[in-house]
Amino acid sequence: MATYTKTCSNNSNYSLRLELSESNVDIVSNTSVINYWLYLDSKYTRFENWNVTYTLNIGSEVSVNTTKSMSMPSVRGEPLLLVSGSRSVTHNNDGTKSLSVSCSVSTATSQSYLPGSATISGETFVLTTIARKSTIGSVTERPGYPVTINVTRYSSSFTHTLSYTFGSMSGTIVSKSSDLQITWTPPITLYTQMIGLRYATGKVIVETFNGNTSLGTTEATLTLATSILYYPPNIDVLKYERGSGNSSSTWVANPNGSDIRVYYNATIISGIVGNTTNLVVKLDNTTKSSASGVTSGLKEHYIQNIGTVTTHQVSVNMSDTIGSNKTWNLTVTTIEVPFDININLPGLACGKVAEKPKTLEFAEGWGLQFGSYGMQDFVVEQGTSGIWTYRKWNSGICEYWGKEQGFTLDDGWHRSPAAPFTLVDEIRAVATVTNWYGNDDNRAARANIITCGGIYADGSISIYDRNYDGTVGTGYRAYNYDVKARWK
Repeated sequence: MATYTKTCSNNSNYSLRLELSESNVDIVSNTSVINYWLYLDSKYTRFENWNVTYTLNIGSEVSVNTTKSMSMPSVRGEPLLLVSGSRSVTHNNDGTKSLSVSCSVSTATSQSYLPGSATISGETFVLTTIARKSTIGSVTERPGYPVTINVTRYSSSFTHTLSYTFGSMSGTIVSKSSDLQITWTPPITLYTQMIGLRYATGKVIVETFNGNTSLGTTEATLTLATSILYYPPNIDVLKYERGSGNSSSTWVANPNGSDIRVYYNATIISGIVGNTTNLVVKLDNTTKSSASGVTSGLKEHYIQNIGTVTTHQVSVNMSDTIGSNKTWNLTVTTIEVPFDININLPGLACGKVAEKPKTLEFAEGWGLQFGSYGMQDFVVEQGTSGIWTYRKWNSGICEYWGKEQGFTLDDGWHRSPAAPFTLVDEIRAVATVTNWYGNDDNRAARANIITCGGIYADGSISIYDRNYDGTVGTGYRAYNYDVKARWK
């Protein structure tokens, strides 16, 4: 109950009195009822049948402005009730509500027994805060272990969304749930927010909903603790050495070797439930080794046949389930060996280590000089394939030749078999096609004219055959082919 009073101006025996109370607080509807009574009090003086004007304003809920003939009660000292009533008031979403209050009374002042006027203004009636937002207690656990969160809810029609913030990480625990007991397992990824710490704190936020309307939020402290200090996987200095071999039992160190051993010491925290560390080793972005469930200790990786004249990049990546991920890199440099005879492999090499037996090897960029003349080009591949004999030169020039027989022309056109390799810039290729008598009893000599129609990218040749009288060549044929082109 709240009471406001004001003494009247013309006769101090009179005073204006307003009484307010609140009832019927309803959590679900977020409402309460205000009750009001406006009195004119008198200690002794009274009047009869006199016009009295009174006003009453309570927030936007109550507005009264009335003038009517009234009389004080016959029993002196009893109050005159000017107006009374009740109104339902809707509170704010968070359950709070405050109402501004003002009221007044006035009569004529020509007679001394009349009250005159009195005004009450600038008052505030604070209503009960309706407990609408769900609450929880403090939450304490280890990452990766379940914890039960008990929710205090103030209406069975309300739901709640629980979320958390922990360092720079956040997430949702449950959305618009009506459960009063919520089991949550803090993710082990939260270890990334407590590196080297026994414990760290964050917040659990509870947002209450009435249907789709948010009623506001409350917060509780989230404390995550651990008996195992977490640090991301780490290694000491990443190193390598050259040599030969593919395991610790076969490895032989050799500063000019074409194999390498990559080695380092790894430090990995163990004992955290649900956490696994993975390892990937790459050479020039190609995976050479991978493992899961890696633990601390000396790590060795053997990578074979990388040569000695090319620079390579080795990367070692370690990641874990918690979310740490780091890559270490090193550069494998070349070896400047001007001349080497490999005793174990009877081969000869210039500018690199000899790798193939019975072979003279040159490093890239090295050349062969005969007196004052240098070797300008050389064959990189040669052989036979189908009807063809071929040679491919390092400069990109190629040549292939062959004989074909045993086919019959119907309309003068024929397409030879494809070359052993694809051509480039085939429009510049040159082909020579001539008749061949064949090497069996069905000879193919013809008095005819042969026209080469072009060479395709697959190296096949288009031929048009016509007789000397201009008619289309038909029947059994045999041709010689000789082609000069480019393979790169």
